[in-house]
Amino acid sequence: MMQTRETTANLRITALLIVASVCVGTAAALALQSPLGLKAALPVLVLPPLLLAVLIAGSRPRRYILSLRWWHALWALLLISGLTLRVRGVEQIQENPADPAALFRIGLVCTVAAAVLLKGTIGRGGLHRNLSRGLVAPLTCYALFGVFSTIWSVYPAWTLYRSVEYLVDIALIATIIGSLRSAEDYKRFFDWTWILFACLLGSVWLGVLLRPDEAIRHGVGVTGIQIHGVFPVISENGTGDLGAILAAVAIGRLLFTKENRKLFLALLLVSLATLVLAYSRTPLTAFFLAVMVMLYAGRRLTLLTALLAGMGIAGVSPLGQFLWEFFRRGQSMELFFSLSGRVYWWEYLWDVFRENPIFGLGAYAGGRFVVLDALGAGLSSSVHNTFLEVVIGSGLVGLVILLAGLGGTWWHLLRANNLTGRGTLEHYLTIEALGLLTIETFRAFFTSGPVIWHPAIRFLLVIGYAEFLRQNLKNKTLFGQTHSLKAGVE
Repeated sequence: MMQTRETTANLRITALLIVASVCVGTAAALALQSPLGLKAALPVLVLPPLLLAVLIAGSRPRRYILSLRWWHALWALLLISGLTLRVRGVEQIQENPADPAALFRIGLVCTVAAAVLLKGTIGRGGLHRNLSRGLVAPLTCYALFGVFSTIWSVYPAWTLYRSVEYLVDIALIATIIGSLRSAEDYKRFFDWTWILFACLLGSVWLGVLLRPDEAIRHGVGVTGIQIHGVFPVISENGTGDLGAILAAVAIGRLLFTKENRKLFLALLLVSLATLVLAYSRTPLTAFFLAVMVMLYAGRRLTLLTALLAGMGIAGVSPLGQFLWEFFRRGQSMELFFSLSGRVYWWEYLWDVFRENPIFGLGAYAGGRFVVLDALGAGLSSSVHNTFLEVVIGSGLVGLVILLAGLGGTWWHLLRANNLTGRGTLEHYLTIEALGLLTIETFRAFFTSGPVIWHPAIRFLLVIGYAEFLRQNLKNKTLFGQTHSLKAGVE
């Protein structure tokens, strides 16, 4: 009976997604009435049928598609809704907050929200219970406080929408966690996310091949070039993030599993090439930190020692000067040590923050519409620091709530790393999650995207897995088992 009810729920949600996606995609194309409109509709109208055709082509893909569930589609729609289809400044936002591209984004977010509400109504436990427990609870409180800050926000409409949008993200991950029953389920969740990220990485290289005049910046540092995504728009830092994350995943799979080694070796090479050619320093640094954390968590101390020794030798050898010039990227010493001008933004932000330290100026609004607007940097979407973005928008109250969620995630992953047996699927996924969390935490000091902005796909994936571990540790249903990757683990 329960199986029939679950199947009916999945069918209803799948039907809703198909109808809503086609409607939203068609509406975007008609609303924009331009090549951009067709491009905006393309991911929704063309990608799903194309993906289905590729997956159904062979027997193993057919088995894979049969294992797909409702949340696979929702997770993909959430990612698509966060793609940047155009860049606009503060004045354009204030003149026309809901332009066609924004309506396209809103439509997809509403589709996800409707599906989550439907699932929460007919599923087990209820949405409110999933949102109010464990590591998800601090994020729920953070989003709700953002909604509440609409009362005093410098731009109430912006604060309200961005806070609700982030709440939808949290509601989705909370609902997915409530639906996953095993480590194998969560591995499929990881795999699906990396497939989506690989598609984004492919879009960057497609732009490099088809539109090199737009996708490649020339005259940058010692390499002379810097690549980024053209459509969707992905900044150099965002491109570097994709390379860092997928390279870390590939290294983890090669070191700790016996999965398709040729596939992950190819992914590693492409990701490293992307990371270097994006020429973004913080993703590159975050990648090396993630590898070190993964080696330590996986008890590969010999490799970790060799890596540290190699980095030390490279630093004091003639190669060190080249690496320094590479890292400096042709900037003056003043600009380099000001973190490409970020420090000047942060100094001004600190002066503004001291006037409203407790509650801030309104979630998501203080940084962009007060600090950056005053500094003449209206085209920038954030102050490039998650924690400062939080304090200027939501004050110290919001920062404390966010740190509770972030700190709790670190605590539970590190604890699980000590409790799970070496060679088990749970232990490998914990290693991968720690690597990803290292990248997200380090990058949070230099950007606002990974943790608090829609769609916080990577951060929510890790939060979800940490909560999955927490629940199973509490119930003592996971750590005594010896699950292994189907392809085998070392």
